[in-house]
Amino acid sequence: RWKALAEIYTMHSFAPFFDLNCFVKNCWSFTKCRKICQSVADFLLNSTNLEGGNVQIAGFADTRPLDSNDTPTGRARNRRIEVIVDDN
Repeated sequence: RWKALAEIYTMHSFAPFFDLNCFVKNCWSFTKCRKICQSVADFLLNSTNLEGGNVQIAGFADTRPLDSNDTPTGRARNRRIEVIVDDN
């Protein structure tokens, strides 16, 4: 499913910047969240000829939930990686 990120890259005539933000409930540390995000960044960098400076990662653990963690649906919504593409 991360192939779409590589496809976004090929749609631009220049190298866009990607911000990858990882949110995982019960992530025991922000470092672990960053590692999850790093694996997506590695895929993106290995699938394209983007430079490392074009991809930034951040781990937020469970600090910014979209929904309540009281239901399986809410927990699923809160487990995510947000991708922000900046083509400026």
